[in-house]
Amino acid sequence: MEEKETETVDITQPFLDAVKSLTLGELLHDPSFGLFEAMSAIEMMDPKMDAGMICNKGKRTIMNFDQAVEANKLKLDDFSMKELIGITDTTISCLVTWLEGHSLAQTVFTNLYLHKPSAIGNKYLKAISVVTLKQVDVIEECVSKAGVFEEEDFQPSVYGYNLAASFSDSKASSMLRECEDEIQKNEKRLKSQRSQMNGLAAGDTDANTELEEISALSARLKFLRNLHSLLLHVWKRDNLNECPKLISVCQESLAVMQKSANLGVQRDLQDTGNFMIGFELYVNQRLLPPTFPRSTRIKSVEEAFSYMDAFLQRTKTILKVTTIQNFHSILEFFNTFSGSQPCVLSRSLLQLLYGPLRFKKPGLEDMIESMKESVKGFIAPPVLTNKTICSQNREISECVEMFFDRCANPFASLLMTCGHNRARQRDRLAHMLEEFANLQYETERIDAYIHSLCQVDGGVRQHGNCFSNWILYHISKLMIRYVLTGFELELYSVHEFAYIYWYLYEFLYGWLLSSLSRAEAYVAEAEASTNCEKSGKKASKNRAKGNKSKSKAYTKEILLIQAEQHLAGGYFKVMMGFMNDKRLPLPHKEFDNESVRYRHRFAAFASIHNPSPVHYLQYKSISDISAVQPSVNLFVAAARSFHQARQYLEVIPGAEKEVAELLKIAKTNFVVVKLLASGHTKESVHPPEFDFSVDPHFPIIKVK
Repeated sequence: MEEKETETVDITQPFLDAVKSLTLGELLHDPSFGLFEAMSAIEMMDPKMDAGMICNKGKRTIMNFDQAVEANKLKLDDFSMKELIGITDTTISCLVTWLEGHSLAQTVFTNLYLHKPSAIGNKYLKAISVVTLKQVDVIEECVSKAGVFEEEDFQPSVYGYNLAASFSDSKASSMLRECEDEIQKNEKRLKSQRSQMNGLAAGDTDANTELEEISALSARLKFLRNLHSLLLHVWKRDNLNECPKLISVCQESLAVMQKSANLGVQRDLQDTGNFMIGFELYVNQRLLPPTFPRSTRIKSVEEAFSYMDAFLQRTKTILKVTTIQNFHSILEFFNTFSGSQPCVLSRSLLQLLYGPLRFKKPGLEDMIESMKESVKGFIAPPVLTNKTICSQNREISECVEMFFDRCANPFASLLMTCGHNRARQRDRLAHMLEEFANLQYETERIDAYIHSLCQVDGGVRQHGNCFSNWILYHISKLMIRYVLTGFELELYSVHEFAYIYWYLYEFLYGWLLSSLSRAEAYVAEAEASTNCEKSGKKASKNRAKGNKSKSKAYTKEILLIQAEQHLAGGYFKVMMGFMNDKRLPLPHKEFDNESVRYRHRFAAFASIHNPSPVHYLQYKSISDISAVQPSVNLFVAAARSFHQARQYLEVIPGAEKEVAELLKIAKTNFVVVKLLASGHTKESVHPPEFDFSVDPHFPIIKVK
């Protein structure tokens, strides 16, 4: 049989005619070609779909380093000071843009001088180019080693470029040092010439400008050299005592750079092909995968310098982790630092500075010892406070070691989770809760076995559930953190605030308080047991002193938790009052199912058996009771909760910024809710506003 010839039919016009029958926003769906196929389809050689074809747009020819040099479009020597300053500033801007999640091909390697730094004739630009490549190398190693980045945070691919491998780090620094010394000599010579002229040149504008340019370039050379040294010290974890000095020098240089940002050649932000001397934005476009090209806007010089200043401040902060010994303080430090929304490099450096995460297996042994001391200080279990118990009973000693060995990996994973961005953290926290649920189950069995082995004899206390209570404390904090992170990420609609704050108020904060109270009781019992072994006047003095000091150990934390609990209770009651007054925009009933939303929000808690997840029906019964109450009563109850929170916050010793912010929120909300209870705003048709600018978890209520 002969095959029939295939006839090609132009369907362009029939397609356009058919499209006219569709209204705006209407789509035609075919079972064989849905949205997935449409998004996955790539039309090769189409500039809109193929990133490599963007090079063919326009009349300008895109040239690489060799082509530009051959065509005399790229000079390698005889640069003016303005040009060197402009190239350096733009290179720093590209480096910062890379650190914000864009590819090296579209940022740093748009600088043609970085492709072949050995071919550069100017010693200043050559040194700057080599050090920049070495910085890219060490940053890539730091971030990859820490392993706390996602695809939206950082792109490690170097696209086959040579990162100045022929130059050692010490050689790169010495090159900058030589340039720095030479330019400082020129600066001194120029100042000396002006002084010899007895001030005749004081009004010489050209001489003043030249001196400013020399000083500006010197500051940039010093900044790059010290920044490179700082990164190396942290990466190698070597001689960290030098880091504060390096940071201080970098900040001084950066201040000069910010003031002299206008002295360099200004780049063309409109991208007309004249972006900056030595830069070609599309030179690496063909290296990108054939997908939608990612929109990359190179940071301005001012933005780049501000970013670097913030990075130096964060680096100064993370160096403190090397001085912290208590494991609870380590956890709090990691979580607090993560809440400041640090950059991927800062998060990675923190992971590398904390030894147990950097050195893995040998480092975890140090972390286990730190955990033992933290558990001993937190709840004072007899198997840790009384060494004779473990020494006399080998089985108890093995159980204790088994418990801490089992805890090492989950808590190390928790610290690594703090290194990810906030959105990814929330996903990882859900998986962490599953791991902690298994740990909790095993801990309860270990506690029961140790308790059965401990003999209540000779004043020795029973073990009880010491380890389980410690795990419960951390699980409760994880659950609260998971819920509160949803506010930071703006995941909740306003009408969902009611059951979110109710869950915090009625259960999560309550469980956290109970674990702390139980720990406080265990510590008091341990002190009483220790003091019973002493006799005489000296023992009574020690008992009084010890009880006084330990009684204050949990005071601040308990007061803060109680304040947050009452804040959450106040929001829940306010929300129910707004719902009763029909002042909240609610979703359409046809498209809404509150029980489904509730289960979705707290699905991550399903694996935890203590505290066990709370069923939606329990919330529904409370909300139904509130629905039949007058809204005035609910507002009065909310005002009482905000006032109670205020009282707790006002007595916290050594109030910090966090406490001051919560106190401001409690006071403001108390006044607003009192107005609501008085009926002043009852006729208002405007929905309430929730301002999270002061605190990301507890908003200030605003009504019109």
